[in-house]
Amino acid sequence: MHNYISNLNANASINGGQIFNVQGVVTSIGQIESKTTAEFFIQDGTGACLVYAGGFTPTNAPPVGALVNVVSPAESYYGELEMDPTTTAASNAVIILSTNNALPAPVPLNIGQVCTNSCSLAGTYGWSNQCALVTLTNVYLYSSTAGAAVSGNFPTNGTKALYAFQQPYVSGLSKIQQPYVEIFVYTYTNAANLQNTNYFGQPIPGFAYELTGALGVYAPTTPNIYPSRYQDFVTTPPPAFSASVKSTNGFPALTWSAVTGSTYSVYSATNLLGPWTQTFGLGYYPSMGAYTDTNAATAKFYRVSTP
Repeated sequence: MHNYISNLNANASINGGQIFNVQGVVTSIGQIESKTTAEFFIQDGTGACLVYAGGFTPTNAPPVGALVNVVSPAESYYGELEMDPTTTAASNAVIILSTNNALPAPVPLNIGQVCTNSCSLAGTYGWSNQCALVTLTNVYLYSSTAGAAVSGNFPTNGTKALYAFQQPYVSGLSKIQQPYVEIFVYTYTNAANLQNTNYFGQPIPGFAYELTGALGVYAPTTPNIYPSRYQDFVTTPPPAFSASVKSTNGFPALTWSAVTGSTYSVYSATNLLGPWTQTFGLGYYPSMGAYTDTNAATAKFYRVSTP
């Protein structure tokens, strides 16, 4: 499922409506944008895409972690790859092959790189992360692009758009100087949206240590991240920990006390003053608490961070 870009127009058919066969693990819960149509993200080892299942209601969306086979035409929605199965043609189908599969590791996303200049979804990442799970770390959340503070709770019937900045908002700076990514949450209470009711009535956070969701596109200049559940907003401080370095088969081996549910990254440098390079983890190292560096220099320093 390689990522695809044809052009930046909405609803551009790919190969004249040719039927494609795609498999991937469902990474989203509940509704994405439509109140009446099943929309969900799928991902494999080569890329990700949005499935827009016309004729299916959201109650028919496969559960998160399901491995599905999708046979349908495809289109490019502002450059984003989209599969379009319907219930009106026998060749179009969504079949669940298995359930409870592990989700792919989220890719750490730098807001300044995904939102460079025109804030195109491509940014300096190219299109490699479109529709894939991504994680933002240490972000400030606002109710508007002008830095309006969040307040109250998530609604029980509606949508909520938040805006994630890497630093606290400063009035007077341009979007290029302080780029942001829109965070979009659906909380409709209709019978077609019973999967993500845990948002209902939860306080809207103004800061998140981690925020995970699929990276989609609403328009050429509007990248969106779609968290699926309230737990995707991690608002509790990361645990304190320390790491030790020993040797395994002649290579430096780091160990630390990991905490379930927390993520870790390993950085290395040949000088205590840096520059520091992320050696392992990419912001996602689930609770193993060990890393061996098989590419060690003569003298190397390490640090482990959360995330």
